[in-house]
Amino acid sequence: MQDDHNPVTRRKFPRFQREFFASGESFTCIGNGEIGGKVRGLAFINEAIGSGFSHADFPGITVNIPTLTVLTTELFDAFMERNDLDGIAFSDEPDHIIAHAFQQADFPAEYSGDLMALISKVRSPLAVRSSACLRTPCTSRSPACTAPR
Repeated sequence: MQDDHNPVTRRKFPRFQREFFASGESFTCIGNGEIGGKVRGLAFINEAIGSGFSHADFPGITVNIPTLTVLTTELFDAFMERNDLDGIAFSDEPDHIIAHAFQQADFPAEYSGDLMALISKVRSPLAVRSSACLRTPCTSRSPACTAPR
């Protein structure tokens, strides 16, 4: 749920530029949709640290949130729709069958260039974070899932 009173959650994040590291932006987005709650939380923490953390008060402690690029909900929705994945994603099929369907799916072509540009510029380990039911046991109370499995 988005908090419309918090300036960080209302903020529009800059679009990804293929000169990723030269742009000076610490958060960018590929796609035009919303960002998820975990990313909004990271953005909030990043801004709080940037504006309120005094290195003088905590000598020897360094706090960094890495530069990141987020794939928006618009992009994810396009991926799901174009590959007709909703049926399998919310089915009772075993996880390995669902995972295979996602692995065989095509990434939306209009975003492939941006993703390839990002990958080509990264020279350190790349972390990928996704809210996924395959990671977390799903129940009707699990926030990681929109439907019980």
